[in-house]
Amino acid sequence: MHLTKPSSSSALAGLAFAVLLQAPCHGQVASTSRGDRVEVFARVPAARAMTVCGGALYVGTTGNAVYGVPLSGGRATRAASGLTAPNGVTCLGNRLYVASRDRVSAFTPTPGGGLANRVDVQTGLPNL
Repeated sequence: MHLTKPSSSSALAGLAFAVLLQAPCHGQVASTSRGDRVEVFARVPAARAMTVCGGALYVGTTGNAVYGVPLSGGRATRAASGLTAPNGVTCLGNRLYVASRDRVSAFTPTPGGGLANRVDVQTGLPNL
């Protein structure tokens, strides 16, 4: 599936639904009551939260990694690892911010859904 600029919040909701679908849905298509189509975009293990930043969709997980998926299509790749439940992700300007249990880190998105230049902007959060 190739994405263009989302035209409404329903497109983003459809994308969220498509990313979080579990196997064996690969290649399957679902329809909504409004006639929109929802297709599987990528598979990400333990997916929790997602955001678009630059040319990629970034997915935080309940595990220890953040995955990147190019918006032009392709497989999900591990963009950052060694984190503690990095389930909060957001994009601000040209930086991806990741909230983990014990810290907030900022990354620079790279082509193809990668992440570079990690900077911990807040550490010492209680690991609850």
